[in-house]
Amino acid sequence: MAPTLPVNVFKLRGEEFFQLVQEQCGATMVEILRYLEVMSADCLLHIEDLFAFFHYDSPDLLPIKKKVGITLNDGSFKVKVGLSIQANNFIQSLKTFQQQETFFHLLI
Repeated sequence: MAPTLPVNVFKLRGEEFFQLVQEQCGATMVEILRYLEVMSADCLLHIEDLFAFFHYDSPDLLPIKKKVGITLNDGSFKVKVGLSIQANNFIQSLKTFQQQETFFHLLI
């Protein structure tokens, strides 16, 4: 089921945005967005692959990687399926909301 978004979703910044993400996707997603310094829905929609940075080989990423997914024996990294689904549903809801908002403004 698609998340219900507030009408001001594209005006939320910082903590207000993170509160919405917490409600829709959980604390781990908030941690990812904070790490990436994604502070708004607009910024989130400009990211092509939210989880791409996990493929970087850096010890700085180890703590967050342990929460987000698993590292396989061959060194590849897989994001937990549930987290990926939550993120995709949230992003899709934002895109749909944005399209509806644009369509509505075209009618006016």
